[in-house]
Amino acid sequence: MRRNSLPIIDLVGGSVTCGVVALGVWCTFFHLSTTSQHLTTVRSQLADMHKSVIAGEEALREKKRERDALERDIAERGALPERSPVESDLREIARMAKAEGIDLTQVTPVQGAEYPGLLELRYAINARADYDALLAFLRRFKDSTLWADIIRLDIGGRRGDPSSEESVQPTALVMSLFATHDDEKTTAQ
Repeated sequence: MRRNSLPIIDLVGGSVTCGVVALGVWCTFFHLSTTSQHLTTVRSQLADMHKSVIAGEEALREKKRERDALERDIAERGALPERSPVESDLREIARMAKAEGIDLTQVTPVQGAEYPGLLELRYAINARADYDALLAFLRRFKDSTLWADIIRLDIGGRRGDPSSEESVQPTALVMSLFATHDDEKTTAQ
């Protein structure tokens, strides 16, 4: 029995040796072009991913800059009030208008809105102003610390003789004042 096992071992060893040699030849001569193409594709994908990561990092930096600007704005204005200081806000708006030479003729509350966690109080304001004064008021309003927004602005056409020097225009605007709103307190009352 020992004599038969030796040729079998030789046969298995020779087969393994031939397989290893064949694999080496195939990898070296035939599979090399496929491997290099695959490697080129993978490198291209890696470069695309790298560009995507860089673009994502830049977008993240931009969002962080926006967040920082908003945080600075909140720090300047203060947090959204729990109760809208309507009277003091309207006085401040009237003071800004008067400082710019705008004549407020009427301030009327209109229907506001309630959103989850937010209360919006709206006011219709009629005024008379020239364009320069109106523009100065709008700039001052934008730079103010009020939690308010102008949601509509109508500037009337020139009345009377078009050749006259008067540039005072009837102006109507709708303004919103904001405050936090607790739904639980509303339903409990």
